Amino acid sequence: MENSNRVAYDPGWNDPPLFSYDSQTTQVKQEKRGTLLNKRVAFPLQNDGSKNNGPSNHPPLSAPPIPGAMLSPSPIPNSNAVPKQPASDNDQTIVREEAIDVIMNNLNSVLDNISENSELQEKVPEIRRRISMIEKLWKDGKFSNSIKQKILKLSEAIKSGDGESADHIQIGLMIDHAALCSSWMTGLRHLIHALRAS
Repeated sequence: MENSNRVAYDPGWNDPPLFSYDSQTTQVKQEKRGTLLNKRVAFPLQNDGSKNNGPSNHPPLSAPPIPGAMLSPSPIPNSNAVPKQPASDNDQTIVREEAIDVIMNNLNSVLDNISENSELQEKVPEIRRRISMIEKLWKDGKFSNSIKQKILKLSEAIKSGDGESADHIQIGLMIDHAALCSSWMTGLRHLIHALRAS
């Protein structure tokens, strides 16, 4: 009698559902057979207008042509054109052979004019030895064109008595080319300090 009452019982709106193990297992099996969430979806490479007529958020694969871009063809480089060189071989020969003579004359003339009462008088032999190192390195081809130009300007600044410009040039040479200039620059530095002190 009690079992028949339980079957005919109509549950109320707030009664919990009856538990059934068989219904739970079948529901789990159906979920496993459904959509798999661990598979990757291929990304569409091209927008198909038949599938989606709405606006696309992706930029077009190729830029639209610019009007008038094809009207003026790009110029063809001239194979016969020769690039400009800063200095010809003849100019480099003049720098190599004659500029060192100008430099030696400038520096030696300054040493010759040092008075006997000057503090540099006792250092003149050492300064001349350092200057001869410049001539040897120059003739051996150790200096680049930029170093040669700076040494020429340095000698002109020392001869004209411009100690500030000479100091600026010698600092640049020591910073940029210390390996080539440190051996002889100490002799010229004595002259530069004497110019700046006067």
